[in-house]
Formats: sequence, structure tokens, C-alpha cells
Amino acid sequence: MTMRTQQVLHQIETRMQQASLEIEQLHRLQRSIGADVARQDHELDDAWGHLAEVLVPILDVASLDALATRLRLPAVAAQAVIARRQATLSQATTRRVELLADPRLRDAEAIENEVQIRLAELDEAMGPLRTSTSAMESTPYFMELLAHRYGTDEYTMRFWQLGFYTHWKNADLIVAAFGPRSGAVDFKSLAARYVNEKTALDELQRGRSALLARRQQLNLLQRELAEVDASINDVDSVTLQAVRTRVVDHLRPLDEATLVAMFASHDEGLLACKRIIGIGKKKAYLSSLEQEQVKAGLEEMQATSAKLARTRTKLTRSKYFNVPWPDAEVQRLVGPDRRERWGKRRERMGQTRTHIVEFHHYERWNPAADFLWWDVMSDGRLDGNFIPEVRARGPVHQAFVPDVSPTDWRDDRSFDAS
Repeated sequence: MTMRTQQVLHQIETRMQQASLEIEQLHRLQRSIGADVARQDHELDDAWGHLAEVLVPILDVASLDALATRLRLPAVAAQAVIARRQATLSQATTRRVELLADPRLRDAEAIENEVQIRLAELDEAMGPLRTSTSAMESTPYFMELLAHRYGTDEYTMRFWQLGFYTHWKNADLIVAAFGPRSGAVDFKSLAARYVNEKTALDELQRGRSALLARRQQLNLLQRELAEVDASINDVDSVTLQAVRTRVVDHLRPLDEATLVAMFASHDEGLLACKRIIGIGKKKAYLSSLEQEQVKAGLEEMQATSAKLARTRTKLTRSKYFNVPWPDAEVQRLVGPDRRERWGKRRERMGQTRTHIVEFHHYERWNPAADFLWWDVMSDGRLDGNFIPEVRARGPVHQAFVPDVSPTDWRDDRSFDAS
């Protein structure tokens, strides 16, 4: 059985449409994974915040000293924290006195009233000027004529130049449009009026800007006073947050082993660390999935699509018009229908992505056991060869994950750390 060229081209178009649809679906999956990775960044920030809250629930002398010893961080010892609290309170109190002595704050209501009145007056005066100048500026050729100094001795264009007649014609039209209202009889007097109005408008605008700057300065002072009052009233909360921030900044650069060892005897802290490490692994696994599977799939599909396009271009040449093609040659040119294989591949990638994203049982990871995070997340049931550390481990390792019922799992996000 044979096919004519037009029939072969039709099959190629069909294959190209199938490939295009698969590319579109892979791009959609790629975007979803990208959004998942971004969410892991937010989850990681939350996890670090949770660890800080676990380690520093309140400002307690004994707890702070114990934490300073554990972290080898003297800056969070009770004496240092109390000293910073007192310094914060002292600085805020001093600044409050300075602010309250500022005449701008003392006369804030009067200043605001004056600014409002003056702004209203300026806006009223600027309205007609802005309307008049804007109308002339938006008229064709007005700004060009103004720039060439048309109607004055400085105008350099001569009557034999083509542009001269364009300027002459449009100057007359502009004078006819604006002259009666302004009393101008020629473009020179109209331009002079425009310059005077523009100068006046600019001067008024500078005054308006000065008033707005005065109001902004007052608002900044009022905002600073509110912040200073909040610092004084909430000095304990501010100090607590500062300690937590210092703790996180100290712990973030530490490697996984150091972090785990540091909290080996601190159950809540260790669980919070497992969550931090696990979220980092989820992000890495999602990135590997996108780079090594989705991206590879896209490259394959794009190559397939490009090959089909080249074949289509070749067959559209006149010498192939209505040529008969045997079945074997058609199969070679068009290729087999791989939609089922493509779909299964994409489905596996989607399942892997879902498995990673929906994992939250970080307590299952045992840093002392010979398990990768992938073993814990996948229960040993998913292929992880797209992950460098899984590939590096090789097939000799038989992952074993404890058979823990989901009802026994303890999600660290619901852990009572009080």
C-alpha cells in the first residue's frame, strides 16, 4: 500500500500537532514545578521562624544563657540581651524627647491646615494656566515653531525652504485658534503669552512642591514618633524578635551535620531542624525533576517537532508533488504514534512532583540511619535517578524505610512546642 505526498504531509501535520500539544503540557508542568520551588522558599523562611520561636519562646534569663551555650553565641546570653534592651529603651526615650521638642511636631495641626489652604489656592491659580499651556502644547507644530523662534529675528528658515511654508501655514492656523481668546495678533505675541503663562505655572508648581515637601517632612516626623512610642511600649517584643533574628542569622550558614548535632538532645529543636533540612531537599529534588526530566523531555519533543518540520519542508518541494510513498517509508518519515509513551512519562513526572510537594512528615527522617531524604519521601517506591545524590549512591544500596502508619506520623507543623 502506498500514500501520496499530500497524504504523508497530512500525517506529518498530525504528528506535529501531537508534539506541539505535548510541549505545551510539559511547559505547563515546568511552570507548576517553578511555582512549587518558589513556595519552598516561603516554607523555608517559615521553618526558620518556627525554629527561632522554639529556641526563644520568651525572654528568660536561664533559657537565654542555656541557648547561648548551646549555640556558642554569647550575643544571645541574658546579660547581653538585657544590655541591648536597655540601650534600645534609652535611645528611643532620648529620641522621643527630641521629637517632642521639634516645633514642626508641636505645631503639626496648624502646619497641616496652612498647607491645605495654600494647596487649594495654588491649584485654583494653576488650573487656567495649565489648561491654556496644555492646549497650545498639544496643538500640532506649536512646540516646533516655538523651538525655531518663528516670528522673531532669530527664525533662520528662508522662504525657498520647504519647511518654511509648513511653518507659515501652521502658525496662521494656531493664531486663528488661540489669538482671539488671548488677544494675540501674530505668533510672536502668542508665543510670548505662552512663555509668560508657562513661567508663572512653573513658579506656582515649585511653590506647590515646596508645600508637599513640608507636609512629607511633617508626616515622616509623625511616623518616627509613632515608631519610637511603639519601641518604648513594645521593647520586650522588639528585643525578643531581635534575639530570634540573631539566632537565625547565626544558624543559617551551618551545614546539615552541624545543625543536627547541635540539637541532638533538643527534641523540639531537632524536629524544627529536620523540617528546615527537608524543605531544602524538597526544593533540590523539584529543581532536579525540572532540569533532568521535564527539561530533557522538552528538548526531546522540540527535536522531534523540528525534525518533522524539516521533513514537511522537504516534501513541499515541487519534485515530490503527488509522489507515491510505500508504507515503510511513510513510517520512517512520520514516525510512530508516541502519545501513550509521552503521556505515561509526563504522568510519572507529575506523580513525582506531587509526592515531593505533599510530603510534610519531616520527623520520619533519621540522620543516624543510612537513608536519603528521597527514601523517606518516596517510601522507596519512586525512581529517584534524576536526583544526583540518588544516582551517586548507586544500585547497591537497598533503601529501607520504617513501616510507619500515616496515623502515627507526627507533622512538625502541628507539634506542640509550648
